[in-house]
Amino acid sequence: MTESPLYDVAVIGAGPAGGSAALHAAKMGLKTVLLEEHLKVGEPVHCGECLSDIAFERFGFSPPKEAVALNVKGVRVLFPNGTAPVLTEPGVVLEKHVFEQWIAGLAVNAGASLELGHRVESLDRHENEWNLTCANGNAFRARCVIDASGAQSIAS
Repeated sequence: MTESPLYDVAVIGAGPAGGSAALHAAKMGLKTVLLEEHLKVGEPVHCGECLSDIAFERFGFSPPKEAVALNVKGVRVLFPNGTAPVLTEPGVVLEKHVFEQWIAGLAVNAGASLELGHRVESLDRHENEWNLTCANGNAFRARCVIDASGAQSIAS
């Protein structure tokens, strides 16, 4: 059996955080793999997404037109404790699946490898590297792991 290649960075989850992490790692010249459990990035859609213009300025890019569902003047944020402040920063409501596919595409164009249908089931550290095993039997090795898989994260 051949040993899997060693990546500098393995990112678990191709949502906005994972796609962005993979993009920036790849841009830095790091050998990067982006592992997504589903067969298509952004599907199924789990929640909505609203980002301010200030956030995009800080990211250094703007979303493509097809990823913008609506321009907004602000948002009301509903917190679990019942508070609901209104933020008045202009921004956009995203077609989240389109945005996620776009970010993952940028990461791939920057040199990251995208692996679809790879649900990471176990993660363990051996000496100076992490070993990631997927439900489909594939395994990956990396010096650094970023778990961007959300609330049900493997690393929690």
